[in-house]
Amino acid sequence: MEYSIVILVLLSLCVESVWLQGVGSGDDGNLRVCVVEGRGLYKRAGRFCPILDAENSGVECVLGTDRLDCLRRMSKGTVDFGVFSPEDLVAAQWADIDVLVTNELRNRPGKFERSIVAVVNRRILPEGRSTVSDILRNTTLCHPGQSKDDMRGLSDTLAEYLENLVTVPSCNETMSLTENRIKAMSEFFNKACKGGPWLPDAMRDAELKSKYSNLCAACHSRSCSSIDQYYGGSGALSCLAEGAGDVTWPLLHEVQAYFGLHPDTTAFGNPADFAYLCRDGSWQPLSDNPEPCLWLNRPWPVVVAKRKAAESVSHLAASLTNSSVTVDAHWRGALAALLEINQALTEPLSPQMNPLDYLSGARGFREAYSRSGCSPPRHITLCTTSILEKNKCEWLSEAGSVYGVAPPLQCSMRPSKRDCFRDVESGGSDVVMADSDWLVAAQRDYAVAPFLHETTPIVDQTSTVVAYVKKDSKLTKISDLRGKRAVFPRYDGLAWHAVAKHLSESKCDSVLTEFFSDICAPGIEKAKNISANVVEKLTKNCNMDGSNVLDGEIEALRSLVEGKADVAFISLSSFKLYSSKF
Repeated sequence: MEYSIVILVLLSLCVESVWLQGVGSGDDGNLRVCVVEGRGLYKRAGRFCPILDAENSGVECVLGTDRLDCLRRMSKGTVDFGVFSPEDLVAAQWADIDVLVTNELRNRPGKFERSIVAVVNRRILPEGRSTVSDILRNTTLCHPGQSKDDMRGLSDTLAEYLENLVTVPSCNETMSLTENRIKAMSEFFNKACKGGPWLPDAMRDAELKSKYSNLCAACHSRSCSSIDQYYGGSGALSCLAEGAGDVTWPLLHEVQAYFGLHPDTTAFGNPADFAYLCRDGSWQPLSDNPEPCLWLNRPWPVVVAKRKAAESVSHLAASLTNSSVTVDAHWRGALAALLEINQALTEPLSPQMNPLDYLSGARGFREAYSRSGCSPPRHITLCTTSILEKNKCEWLSEAGSVYGVAPPLQCSMRPSKRDCFRDVESGGSDVVMADSDWLVAAQRDYAVAPFLHETTPIVDQTSTVVAYVKKDSKLTKISDLRGKRAVFPRYDGLAWHAVAKHLSESKCDSVLTEFFSDICAPGIEKAKNISANVVEKLTKNCNMDGSNVLDGEIEALRSLVEGKADVAFISLSSFKLYSSKF
């Protein structure tokens, strides 16, 4: 009888495990976790994902390019859960994604990961009650600084919350939004130390720091750089404690550590000389104040799941808190490593909460990400040519809004790239993304200029133009191609201009259309001011779909394989992608 009871209990546990992990979007109802791969030594997927598969864990890996990509995949239903930052929840809220927060990932006790306070030198405090703006006007700010590092503790939005709250917005139409914000800060504070890069462009960054030099005047070296003694959270506290500034905007735990407010810690400043400034203009002492007035709380990282899988994910994440998981070489340990929660306590939420309700419990956080801008609002319009492109653009717009990118991005859609270039030329849009085949034509015909390009260190992923011939052709060098039949992916594209430039600069010293006996150049039929005879000559041997000339790299390869051409000029990456099709 005892054996029967044991067997029944084991069967019951197995059924529960299958039920918990059987509502996912993967094979056989497996839960799909979206993993953002780390860099260098922090790469985890190749090591741990196979363990999930080998041990029938009920969990499958899906690699996302970043956390917002994981959110997008959740919205499309192709993944079930992942780990996200509170900023990502803002994006989920704005995009109206139906997900639930199931677990918090805490690495120490405390309701929030970070709490932010305002600390002032008591010398600037008035005798009576006043507003925060009146107290801080014409004082010196010790700013924690800005950084290009997306792993830092505070986003620019949170780091700039205090100044945005007290300054009067500047909306000068002749200035960029960034300069308007800096100008408003410069006019409100007498001096400041705002170290680190204000802009990614080093030249423009130096110009603004020179123009608004009072915002660097309180720095230790006046260089306003990220290596300044007063840069960062502890640097800003040093700026305050050493008398260089009057107010700073630090993390609460940094204040408590710096001023020795924790037991067995060394004080680097006298807490009696400083006070917490509250949002209503009142103030509180630093010492003997375990719960000071807070301005902002930043929540912990969280596990987020699709609504259908939320209960299963909550149980699964909670099971990873077992102390043995941190050293477990089996699938639970692998999953904990993939989610980077080995050292975290996964606190389950009961009940699970939607992002809006979860963030509402963090003082000031949603408000910081809901600030209004200038009126009329400014924006950059990106022209797209398909529903997929427009969806990606809208996701990029959401991401930019969350992380404080200004001006915000808007998305338009036109039937073709050519229409997009016309729209940019006429001022209807500002930006269009296109492949390198458009580079010459866009600058020549539509008065646009390139300002950003994608690059990769991996050669076979670049648009390197290569001449492909059949193995038995006995063609071994460019000069052997004289009088041969050539096919290009499109007229006026990267391959066309690369070959034309090579011929004009090489010993061949020949015009492209004279060097080859026959040329297929799709797209010339749409070009401006091209005679019918030339169009006929450069399209007569191209692949056709009815009356339409087919273009593209795969069509160029097909022409070579089918014997319509002796050489095809396409990119190295395209050959690797399409060669298996022939």
